[in-house]
Amino acid sequence: MPANLSEIFQKTYQEVRLGASLPDIRADFYPFVNVKNTIARRGDSLRVRVSDQLTDAPQDVLVALAHQLLVKVYRRRPSRKYVLLYRQYITSHDFYAKAHATRQARGRKRLSPPAGDIYHLEEIFERELRAAERARQQHAEQLRLVQRVDDVRRQRLARLDARCGLVEQGRKRQCARDPVLGRRIQDRKSVIRSPLYEAGREK
Repeated sequence: MPANLSEIFQKTYQEVRLGASLPDIRADFYPFVNVKNTIARRGDSLRVRVSDQLTDAPQDVLVALAHQLLVKVYRRRPSRKYVLLYRQYITSHDFYAKAHATRQARGRKRLSPPAGDIYHLEEIFERELRAAERARQQHAEQLRLVQRVDDVRRQRLARLDARCGLVEQGRKRQCARDPVLGRRIQDRKSVIRSPLYEAGREK
């Protein structure tokens, strides 16, 4: 059947490309997972791969497929009758059931055991999981330490603010009891804020 497939493509090429020299055409059936067909032009030769699920297809269906692939290479629109003929065959109930079974058999994922010749995937996963958990705990502990230091700083600042407030209140009460001391403090503040004093500081 593979030899006949190449002959089908050669005859179809002569129909599509009238008067053109016949290139080297090699067409083979290939075990694709799906009903897939490919064609590639490499210099003066054409390489065609047809899904092996079309091995038992009638000759007119293979001719229709060859026509579609060849006109695709030369960027031409395929004939509608060939498109309908091929589509009618691959969408038939019998062919669809066969293609579905083939896709399930070839496309099924093969799950290998986690234990290999050198490494054990489960052990590697558990080791990385434990390392990630330790890193998370260390990060949480660092956050708690930073928060604890911030709390201590806030408490110290609060106590310092309270002491400054008490000193200021005591000074006000002392100035109220001693008018002379109050005038001295006011005079000192006025001297510090005077323009002459500021000019002297700049020198």
